[in-house]
Amino acid sequence: MPYRGYFLKLFQKPHRSSISDYTSIIPPIAQFFFNLITIFILAFYLIVEKETIAREIYQLTPKSWHKNINFVQKVIDQTFASFLRVQLLYGVIGGITTWLVLTAFQIKLAISTSIIAGVLTAVPVIGPIIGVFPPAIVAFIENPPSALLIIAILLIVQQVIFNVLGAKIISKAFKINPVIVVVVLLIGFKVAGAIGALFAVPLVSIAIVVGHEFHNYYLELKEN
Repeated sequence: MPYRGYFLKLFQKPHRSSISDYTSIIPPIAQFFFNLITIFILAFYLIVEKETIAREIYQLTPKSWHKNINFVQKVIDQTFASFLRVQLLYGVIGGITTWLVLTAFQIKLAISTSIIAGVLTAVPVIGPIIGVFPPAIVAFIENPPSALLIIAILLIVQQVIFNVLGAKIISKAFKINPVIVVVVLLIGFKVAGAIGALFAVPLVSIAIVVGHEFHNYYLELKEN
């Protein structure tokens, strides 16, 4: 069951909720964060040890393969560089929209809060959720009567950015049709939850580019 389902289950029957109901969501959430942290550690290790891993692969494979391996490595580097650019763009957009909303409601700490919100929004998967926390807290402190309205506006803006514009941003970064992006995201989420949705598009992008290149390569071999 997706994480959202656990929360919906709690709120559907609030009068019968107990401590066990609330503690039941702890294992899946803990597992989610454990998986996310593990992926970040592995990604960091792969970045740091990239050259060492590449040398070992070259030593274990025939020289005739090295050109193709080098090509695949470059495609992977470019794809994940695009992934990082997308996350940074999300952070910038999230920070700017947060600043606009807070400024409209005359929140004094708008600039500093927006910077923090932007940094948090750039975090993969959970960014859109945790990015709303700083402005929500500041809004309740500085302008309690308008706090709920501010949170509602920010949540709506986040939905528009990540659900409506997100597919176009990702498709442009990875050079994939927006329809394919949406389908891939849905399949990734269905197979492996939020983590699957996070890596689905980069992996498919790598597969498409590599597959296209090898297809052209073998066509050239046949012609020659």
